[in-house]
Amino acid sequence: MRPFGAILFGRLGDMVGRKYTFFVTIVIMGLSTFLIGFLLGYAIGIAAPVIFIAMRLLQGLALGGEYGDAATYVAEHAPTNKRGAWNTWIQTTATLGLFISLIVILAVRTISPARSSSARGRGAFRSSYRFCCLRYRCGFG
Repeated sequence: MRPFGAILFGRLGDMVGRKYTFFVTIVIMGLSTFLIGFLLGYAIGIAAPVIFIAMRLLQGLALGGEYGDAATYVAEHAPTNKRGAWNTWIQTTATLGLFISLIVILAVRTISPARSSSARGRGAFRSSYRFCCLRYRCGFG
């Protein structure tokens, strides 16, 4: 889905502006991540895995758009002699986000040492998805 997100949101960014398109991709990513935290498992039958897959596909679509739009936006607004250096920050912060997510996973597993099959373990897992609203709220300023 990432290549389709890059095509879709790249074209949309050309037509209506990168800032607006970037905002839309952040909202799609935030809402789909947040909704994953409220899936009820098989309590709602086969709909749970179908909804989960749909949300993951939306996340991939949004990520493809976010990354491409961010790279283009930074390249367009960076000083001519510093475009390469400024664009490296996009990849650097993506890696930094991976490390921060690993720290969050370790913290959640430390706080809730129960196995993920228990109710407590599932609650801790889902709380990390619900917490995403605060992360995305910080992005909107």
